[in-house]
Amino acid sequence: MTTRRRLILLVIFLSMTACASQQAAPPTEASLPTATHTEDATATPQPTIAQRSTLPPTWTPVPQEVEATAEATNTPVPTPTLGQQSAAPAPALPDACDNFGPDLSQTPRTYRNGEDVTVYWNPVEGAAYYYIALTDQTAAVVHEDYVAETSYTFSADLFESGNLYGWQAHPVNSAGIQMCLAHGAELFPEF
Repeated sequence: MTTRRRLILLVIFLSMTACASQQAAPPTEASLPTATHTEDATATPQPTIAQRSTLPPTWTPVPQEVEATAEATNTPVPTPTLGQQSAAPAPALPDACDNFGPDLSQTPRTYRNGEDVTVYWNPVEGAAYYYIALTDQTAAVVHEDYVAETSYTFSADLFESGNLYGWQAHPVNSAGIQMCLAHGAELFPEF
């Protein structure tokens, strides 16, 4: 679980705990409104709705450890404002990914029954190997593999006549981390 998700869950838990501990006490007899008699026969009695006190809009739950540390060191507790995002920006893709994609000059757009299909893509500098996948028309993965080359041959037995298929590949570095977004193309049946 990511740190951000843990923090969100902690904030939700603490706010629920704070709300539960700050519930309004039941009204006492002295605090109940007293009924007054009026002579106006057309007046309709209006019910009085008991409301629980709400937190001010600027209240932000802060974990008790943070408050204790802040009090001990005499530092203010940071309070985010509404709508403020604390998420880090998405990491940029390496420049090597700029030219990554299918090599459509070599890759066919169709397949024939009973024939293997070879697909090609552009190399990425720093890639240790490539993940390759074949998907059917429902986007379910039919076949997947890892290769060091920039091409892959799907065997004919993976294709059912008349179905649409798609393939995609992405480079993986030596640490096993995907380097670029996956790219690929469709394979249409040849009639």
